[in-house]
Formats: sequence, structure tokens, C-alpha cells
Amino acid sequence: MDLSATIKFFNPVRGFGFVVPDAGDREVFVHASVPFRSGMADLAPSQRAFVRAESIPRRLQATDKEPIRTEPTPTGYGE
Repeated sequence: MDLSATIKFFNPVRGFGFVVPDAGDREVFVHASVPFRSGMADLAPSQRAFVRAESIPRRLQATDKEPIRTEPTPTGYGE
């Protein structure tokens, strides 16, 4: 399923993060290989993303079949 979402947390050192779908569905687990294959090293909290997710036991997981596409973080974020 394709989802429009917001990055909740992503830690490239730990190798994972989560995005929150706009539709209010369960959080989606994002393994570090997914943004890496999209040419990205990091994902910022509150950054918008479009992910392809699949259901696995106990959760939804972003797949590397479709790269994460992101919108730029808004100017002034965190000021």
C-alpha cells in the first residue's frame, strides 16, 4: 500500500525509524536500507514522506521495492 506520512523518528546509527501515516493507520517501521537505496542518508522528524508499505506479522513495514520520496523540511523548523 502507498502511504503519505510524516517522519516520527529515524536513527541511521541504530538502523531504523518510524513514519506516521496521514490516514491515522499504525506506524510504519522503516529499516535504514530503505532511505539508503533512495540515495538518502537521513530522515528528519516532521519531514513529509511517501512510502510503500507491506503488512508483516505485528506491524507495517516500509519496503525497498519503492524508494521513499520526501518533501523538504519546512524552513525555520525547530527555531
